[in-house]
Amino acid sequence: MTAAKDTVWGMIPNRAMAKQLAVRDIPSLVYDAVNLEGLAMTLPEVQTLLAGITVGGHKVSDQNMPLNQAVFLCDSGND
Repeated sequence: MTAAKDTVWGMIPNRAMAKQLAVRDIPSLVYDAVNLEGLAMTLPEVQTLLAGITVGGHKVSDQNMPLNQAVFLCDSGND
């Protein structure tokens, strides 16, 4: 496989940096998706759920939605 090179800026892609930035953005993407579905969760609650800790005041089915969204986001890049 040949190394990709940007033709506009002349930059060599940095896969490690791209992966780090993508992983950093997962909680905010999950937060946006969950709120679009109509669940009232804050970003810190979503971050707590993704860390593996349950959040009080929400049904278990509501807590599973952010976890499923995160699994989908993480697996969708493995095509």
